[in-house]
Amino acid sequence: MKRSIIFFLLGIMILTGLNSRLAEADRELAERGYAGREGLVQGTVTARLMGAKRAGAGLLWVKQVVVVGENLGIDDVDMATRAIAEGSEKISYLDPYFEGNYQFSGSILAFIRTYRRFDLAFDIFRRGLEYNPESEVLKKYMAGALASSRGNILEIMKIFEEIVAETRDDLLINTLAFTYEQAYENTENMEFLKRSLYYWAMLLDSKDERYRVRAEEKIEKYNYLISSLKVK
Repeated sequence: MKRSIIFFLLGIMILTGLNSRLAEADRELAERGYAGREGLVQGTVTARLMGAKRAGAGLLWVKQVVVVGENLGIDDVDMATRAIAEGSEKISYLDPYFEGNYQFSGSILAFIRTYRRFDLAFDIFRRGLEYNPESEVLKKYMAGALASSRGNILEIMKIFEEIVAETRDDLLINTLAFTYEQAYENTENMEFLKRSLYYWAMLLDSKDERYRVRAEEKIEKYNYLISSLKVK
């Protein structure tokens, strides 16, 4: 129950942070309506419905964050996978232009080892690009999922670095930091350690306590090398 409350509050914070961007998107949509959406018409009707649709999408988004948190580590992976995929589809019906839904849900299904449902992740990313065809970030998420499905680690890392250079995604930052650390331990290549510490440092101000604590532990572990590495 306590974990559910934590993820609920996390969803609220994410929703609040996105509010100004969504308000801007609402104004744009008010001018052209939901093009091609069954049951909606242009103009006044669309404008009136938009507030309710966005509010509904926001509530489902909070629920989606909670669902992901509650299902991490459970035995019934299939049930958790269906819940995430179906939740994302419901959000996209109410607000198809909300990119955060596709990024979050798709990356969970593609990059979290528990799930690894690339087929469902591709469906989510494709749906996102259908309504947001100019989104370079969504294209990179989809490319990352494709590279991951083929086991191309170097290509994945390159794509992930491009994504986190454009948008804050602690899941991918953590993946980068951990993977580079593993590469350093396997090869003793100091450049890998430098990259790892660079991404661990980015997580020091994460809103997720788990990432913050892990980053602090890793930086303390390699503290004796940081000055010589000149990590920025």
